[in-house]
Amino acid sequence: MKKIFSAPNSAEAHLLVEALRQEGIAASVQGEWGSLEGPSVWIENDTDAERAKAFVAETMVKRNPAATPAQSRGHSGVFVGGLLLGLILGALIAGSLGFRLPPNSESSSPESWDLNGDGMPDNWARYDSAGRLVESSEDRNFDGSPDSWLTYDPPGMLTMGRYDEDFDRREDYWVRYEKGAPTSYTADNDRNGVVDEWGRFENGTQVERNWSFSNDRIADRRVFYRAGRKVREEYDRNRDGVFEETVLLDEFERVISRQ
Repeated sequence: MKKIFSAPNSAEAHLLVEALRQEGIAASVQGEWGSLEGPSVWIENDTDAERAKAFVAETMVKRNPAATPAQSRGHSGVFVGGLLLGLILGALIAGSLGFRLPPNSESSSPESWDLNGDGMPDNWARYDSAGRLVESSEDRNFDGSPDSWLTYDPPGMLTMGRYDEDFDRREDYWVRYEKGAPTSYTADNDRNGVVDEWGRFENGTQVERNWSFSNDRIADRRVFYRAGRKVREEYDRNRDGVFEETVLLDEFERVISRQ
């Protein structure tokens, strides 16, 4: 046996195991109870290791770049886990004919699955008349209500993700995708219904983040990234729309200069 993935929680671990099994890879969850490291996914045959790791990497949409903003917002476990759940669910649904509706029939209500076996549905999917996945949603904390909603284009690529990061049944994090990779995001960090953070991605990697501390969409702080590393910060301390302070950082994100 060989360990290939450390999961943020048991639900993600079991869902990944099911996805691997549909790929013909025998896998199991270890360390759910009494382990300091938490749940992890192990494959039965070491010869499947490279194929399993490649499948996980592909499922996480090119290094899971959308995790970056959520990590810095303090929700890495929830957001990354939720994104992984959605992507694996999409792979499960889109990759299994048993989950597709027959051609020329359209579901008036979503199909649902109980993936953690608690007797309550926790994942839903809706298809178009050709049996193509168009929407999916997930209940990531298993409280009976969805807290993540994904929208797909006809080829089955993600176009929009809407998330309830604090599980209060209100959306507070939104990500736009092109060809399955994130291009921009907005967030409502203080949960008052007004966007106070936004940013953009290039080639699936985050390059810019902005914050408005007064909820007026005027950026008070802006951060630029290169290859996932913070390289420059800008501040508008008097809120006149002009960044009067610039901070440059080195490869270890240490301050080089202030201008």
